[in-house]
Amino acid sequence: MNVQRLLAFSRRNRLPIIVFSVAFLIRFFYLLAYSRSPFFQVHIADALYHEQWARRILGGDILSLKMQGVLYKAPLYPYFIALTYLLSGNSNFFLIFLQVIMTAFSCLLLFLIGKRYFSVPAGFVGALLYCFYFPSVYFSAEMEIPAIAIFLTLLSFYLLIIHKGTLSLATSAAVFGLSLLALPTNILLLLLYVFMLFRRPGATKQRIGNAALFLAITLATIFPCTLRNLIAGHHLALISANGGINFYIGNNERYDDTVYLQPGYAFEEFYDEPRRVGGVDSFSDRDHYWYKKAFGFIRAHPDKEALLVLKKLALYFANYEIYRNTDVYYTKDHSIYKSVPFIPSSLILAMGLVGLLLAIRKKKDSSLIVFCVLQALPCLVFFVTDRYRLPSMCVWAAFSGFFVTSMATAIKDKAWPAGIAAFACAVCLAIVSNLNRFVVKNPEYRPHLNLGFIYETQAKYGRALEEYSTALNLVRKTEPPDGETESELYARLGNVNMISDNLGAARENFDRAVAVNPKSAPAYSYLGTLYDKQGRRDLAVKMFNHAIEIDPWDVVSIHNLGLLYLNNRQYDEAVAKFNRVIELAPEHSGAHNNLAYIYGTQGKYDLMEAEANRAIYWNPEGTSARYNLASLYLSTGRIEEAIAQYQAITRAAPHESSNAYNQLGVIYAQKNQLELAIGNWQKALEIDPNDRNALTNIGRAREMMGAGSTTPAGQP
Repeated sequence: MNVQRLLAFSRRNRLPIIVFSVAFLIRFFYLLAYSRSPFFQVHIADALYHEQWARRILGGDILSLKMQGVLYKAPLYPYFIALTYLLSGNSNFFLIFLQVIMTAFSCLLLFLIGKRYFSVPAGFVGALLYCFYFPSVYFSAEMEIPAIAIFLTLLSFYLLIIHKGTLSLATSAAVFGLSLLALPTNILLLLLYVFMLFRRPGATKQRIGNAALFLAITLATIFPCTLRNLIAGHHLALISANGGINFYIGNNERYDDTVYLQPGYAFEEFYDEPRRVGGVDSFSDRDHYWYKKAFGFIRAHPDKEALLVLKKLALYFANYEIYRNTDVYYTKDHSIYKSVPFIPSSLILAMGLVGLLLAIRKKKDSSLIVFCVLQALPCLVFFVTDRYRLPSMCVWAAFSGFFVTSMATAIKDKAWPAGIAAFACAVCLAIVSNLNRFVVKNPEYRPHLNLGFIYETQAKYGRALEEYSTALNLVRKTEPPDGETESELYARLGNVNMISDNLGAARENFDRAVAVNPKSAPAYSYLGTLYDKQGRRDLAVKMFNHAIEIDPWDVVSIHNLGLLYLNNRQYDEAVAKFNRVIELAPEHSGAHNNLAYIYGTQGKYDLMEAEANRAIYWNPEGTSARYNLASLYLSTGRIEEAIAQYQAITRAAPHESSNAYNQLGVIYAQKNQLELAIGNWQKALEIDPNDRNALTNIGRAREMMGAGSTTPAGQP
């Protein structure tokens, strides 16, 4: 009977099942292959920011109150990551698998929305078009916000259009509030949602009550974030404080330069401008700085701003995916779908725009039209990239489905003039879209630079050198020359060579970096590290100071100079430098940990503990600060706290924590818990089979267990 019911359900709902299944399978097979990619294994830019925030939440900062100031980014996605890590044991695959499910449900929601506004065939075609739009596949497997943001946005809209009671209305409002915590620009939809509630049939009092309830639940959903910003940041900010910098990036006379800034030295210099130029430090003040600068440009040059908006409109409808941090085209060319002809954006946009015009002509419900426009509007307010365009592309796909079914109806009814006119309009729009006017192509070198950084992070230095060299060759062919990027690549090549003890090659790379860009603070900083490695301390100090003269906010150079002083036991000078680093970058875990070490050598144990805990907060996966804390706790008799730190080390670095297991074994042996001690020493041996201390300790412990001795065993 259950099987019969299941078959009957499947027959009744075969189209939505097909949509969900197709969407899920396309994305799941992509995930299986992509999970072996270096880009999946090591996160950079925004993905790294999200991951680190999630780990701090799991480290105990549940309300993110230890993060100074107003939140820089919207908080929902890091909390989603933290929850999935908690459930899965820090599995990135599980996290992305959930995103794959969410994006498949987004396609299903798109079908349901299209079905409600147009027809079942229109909803089905539109959903399938979006299923085969590659950026929607790509972002389902990235540690970025589109997957969860688009799902929540579509769900809130669908719940609103079908609501027949208080429960569905309240659920829509709560989901919409969550979508704001993922994508604050969704605030533009609030007026539409309230207007939709006012348009519903019923008494005026009831409609006002529904709108008031929706507003109240939405505000209640985001209120904890607003309250947190007020408590920790002392500013009234609804959600986050990164709107200003994005607004300026998209509204200034150097649009092509700012919008194409990628993670690296140039972006870091740009990002730090409010502090260097404006003298402001908090995220809230930085936000105001960027808004003020952007509106200053708009007021001074309204004609240029008008042309810039038109340019962004052309870029929005261009058949090109402008990336922000990673390249969609490079990823597709290196994926299992390399030869699969996915639906291009020009087709979705052209058919969608004509479908929207047809919807207006046929007097379809205008709420979906306004929804589409408001989803697209942030690209005109801020700037156009693949990630920012994606939320509106799913709605354009719905209108594309309506266009396709309208053409089928025109053919069926033999309405040739109207059908030919609509088809010709779509073709013309697709041709114009493919002209790609004003588009600055994604730089070919960027994926290789990112790969080089990832391989460097993984200590795969040979491959890092290959990727950096490839990127350098591509940069040297660009017109006009990009001296800053060329200098950065020489510096990165030099650093990899330096780590690999190819000091001659490293020196040559650094000299070339300086020759290409004499104002490159990182190049001088690397030279300082090289001289320090060679024991030429005076020259190292000179290079670090020169880098700081070029860029007084160069945290890396200041920290490296502090390390040099620390290694020379010039503790006062080192403390001054590390405190300066923390002043500029409170999240610098290395500076906190180095201060902890110095305070420990000076017997200032309270200060040592405080700084070590700060280092752990900003880098929960780091082990050095935990070792320092564990040693402190052991020396002061706080055994259980020492055990907790060593156990945290084994969780953070399970394949590199033989010393922690050894220390745990010693502690348990001293507590006469010999079985626990042996278990930890065996784990140490699994990591390092040649660990003589572990072998000796296991032997002694077993002898004692056989003899029934209660004398503590074990040596660290």
